[in-house]
Amino acid sequence: RDVGMSQIYKFEAKLSQEAADQSLFRDVYRMCNRLDFCRLLSFYYGGIGHYFSNVLTIFTVYVVVYLMTILAIYDLEKIGQRLITPMGTIQMLLGGLGL
Repeated sequence: RDVGMSQIYKFEAKLSQEAADQSLFRDVYRMCNRLDFCRLLSFYYGGIGHYFSNVLTIFTVYVVVYLMTILAIYDLEKIGQRLITPMGTIQMLLGGLGL
C-alpha cells in the first residue's frame, strides 16, 4: 500500500485536532481526577502534552541559538572574568559546534 506525504499530513492533522478537542471537554477533568500519576502522565503525553512538549523544545532551541548569537556578536563570551580564547584547531571546531 502506497502512503504519500499528503496522507501522512492528513493523519497528523486528524490526531492533533482530536487532541485539541479532547482538552476542551469537562469529562477529561473528571477522568484525570481519578487517574494515578503514571497513567495521568501517559494520558497527558498521549493527548495535548505531546504537542506542548514539542513547542517548548523548539522554543528553547531558538532561545539558546539567539542568545549564543548575541553573545558572539557583542564579544561577551567569557567564563567568570576570563574571555574564551580558543587555542588550536580542535577547540575552534568544537566552539563552532557550540560544545
